[in-house]
Amino acid sequence: MQSHGLGPEVPFRLAQQQVANDVEGAYVLDLVERHGMDLRAAAREAKLPVKELRALLREHTRTWFLARVRAFYGDKLALATARLVADHLQSLELATG
Repeated sequence: MQSHGLGPEVPFRLAQQQVANDVEGAYVLDLVERHGMDLRAAAREAKLPVKELRALLREHTRTWFLARVRAFYGDKLALATARLVADHLQSLELATG
């Protein structure tokens, strides 16, 4: 079982929420990866409305987009600017799905 950095000092409900969030993120990212960003096909397989899948993707890919922007630009961009760029790239990617 994967450790989620949750020690005994973390309340059960918070730990449960974090693990559920991790599983949800992994499921959604795997689903979309298998369908090559074809959100309609991915939503059909997951039996979710496309709008709901898109919202889940926004939630679970923001960190990934930010990491990609930071890796590309390094320290040339302030963190706030990097977040704006990442959010914009994420919106563009999800709009084409």
